[in-house]
Amino acid sequence: MATQRLNRRETFLLRHAPVLLIVSLVWLLLTLWRGPIMRWYVLSWIGIGVLYGACVLLECWKRPSALWNVFSGFILIGGGFFITKVLFPDKPPSDWFHESQGISIVFVCFFALGWAFRRKIMSSY
Repeated sequence: MATQRLNRRETFLLRHAPVLLIVSLVWLLLTLWRGPIMRWYVLSWIGIGVLYGACVLLECWKRPSALWNVFSGFILIGGGFFITKVLFPDKPPSDWFHESQGISIVFVCFFALGWAFRRKIMSSY
């Protein structure tokens, strides 16, 4: 049985997680500069970001499976749809700034988790 290794994309994301975290924080701050957003909106995107980051990092850390890919995609797309269409339907549909804020929050959570667990993940290979 062959040992599994991290691919180039996974290695790049884990190795450069602090830099990518700073970039995503700057992106978030630039989108927040336009105007305030609701606390529940931010908290719900943080929940999606933590769930998505945990799924992707568990896929890297544990045995890779197509189920992790489907589950993480479902969390990201389904959660984004749920937040924008069900929880906060009052927002204008073409307001891309709010969606950009949500995705930047997801990236902040993902890269923060990647930075926190990168030594454990990279040492397990």
